[in-house]
Amino acid sequence: MLDVVIIGGSSAGLSAALILGRSLRDVVVIDDHKPCNRFSHASHGFLTRDGISPSELIQIAYDQLERYPTVTRKPATALHIEKNATGFEISSSDASKLQARIVLLATGLHDELPPLEGIEGLWGKSVFHCPY
Repeated sequence: MLDVVIIGGSSAGLSAALILGRSLRDVVVIDDHKPCNRFSHASHGFLTRDGISPSELIQIAYDQLERYPTVTRKPATALHIEKNATGFEISSSDASKLQARIVLLATGLHDELPPLEGIEGLWGKSVFHCPY
């Protein structure tokens, strides 16, 4: 039985994993590697890392999490969560099931693009989802 399953492996989910790992909690981070800021060239507003690329920020987080053996990353998509007597059962896209006392959702946002021809190619380059 895991202490925590974190669904979402971007900034919020990995920050939570870092704190929980430092607290010696058994944690699995389930992530499909599709962060909402993947179209941005830079991430802003993050202390000591203003202007860093989102992928570089995530790689730094991965490197730091390697110091904590109780934290595991699982490249998958969470498909189903079911409450049971001891916590939760989480089914994922790799056909595995995890048991955890706590589930932390850190899935971020899903951008809904307006139905404008050609916007996909401009998204995050000259059409921005936020000013930060």
